[in-house]
Amino acid sequence: MQNKFKKKLAEIISSLYFKDEKNSFALTYHSVNNTKNDLTSKIYQLDEQEFKNQINFLINKNIQFKKPSNLFKEDRGCLITFDDGYKSIIKNALDFLNQKKIPYILFVCPSQLLSNSKDYMSLIELKELVNMENVYVGSHSFNHIKLNELEEKKIISELKDSKNFLEQKLSVEVNTISYPFGAIDDRVLKIAEEIGYKSGFSTKFDFIKQGYNKLNLPRVDIWDGDNSKIFENKVIGKWNWMRFFSKYKI
Repeated sequence: MQNKFKKKLAEIISSLYFKDEKNSFALTYHSVNNTKNDLTSKIYQLDEQEFKNQINFLINKNIQFKKPSNLFKEDRGCLITFDDGYKSIIKNALDFLNQKKIPYILFVCPSQLLSNSKDYMSLIELKELVNMENVYVGSHSFNHIKLNELEEKKIISELKDSKNFLEQKLSVEVNTISYPFGAIDDRVLKIAEEIGYKSGFSTKFDFIKQGYNKLNLPRVDIWDGDNSKIFENKVIGKWNWMRFFSKYKI
C-alpha cells in the first residue's frame, strides 16, 4: 500500500512539473524479461512488449535516436542504454533494436562476461553484437561494485582494467562508463577522466543540459509498471524533479 501511495504521489507531482522538449536525454534499461527473477530489483525488470511499445512510441514521435558520438550535438534526441549485460535483453530487446537499426550502448562488467552464467551475456555473444551496426559498448566497472567506497588504488583498477579488457577483447574503443549504483565522488570522476573516459553516466534523474560535467551525466530511469502516460511524461521531462532526490549529488 505504501509503495502504491508513493507511486501515485510521484505521478501527481510529475503531472504538475514543467516540460523539457529541448534537451537530449538517455534512457536507462536493465533487464527486459517476461518472467520476474532475483537478479535485480523487480522495478528494473521490464516486460518485452512494454519495451517494444516504448520504442515504437519514440519512433512515432519522430524522436531522433542518438549515438554516443553525437549525443552532445544541438539537435534533440534519445540515447538508449542498458546496464549490466543481462542475457535476456538479447532476444527480448536487442534483436528488436537491431531490426529497427536503432543505436544503443551496452554497459558491461568483464567479471560478468567471464562468469559463464546463464543470466549474463558471454564474451562471445558480446563480440557478435559489436560487429553489428549501431551497437556500442561501455564500461560498467570490472566487478560491479560501489566505486566511491573503494580506496584510490582499487578505483583505478576497476576503471582501467575494465576499459583495457573490453578494448582488447572486442577491438573497439571504450570511452564511456556507467558507474554501478551511481556511486561516485570527486575521486571517481577525476580518475575516470585520467584513465581516458570521455563521458560517464550516473543515476541522477534528469535530461542532459548544458553545463553538466560529461563525466557525470544524468539519465532517465525506466521502470516496470511505467504505463504509456508515465513513459510519455518521462521523455518530455516531467519526471526530472526527481534529480533533487539523487543520492549522489556531486
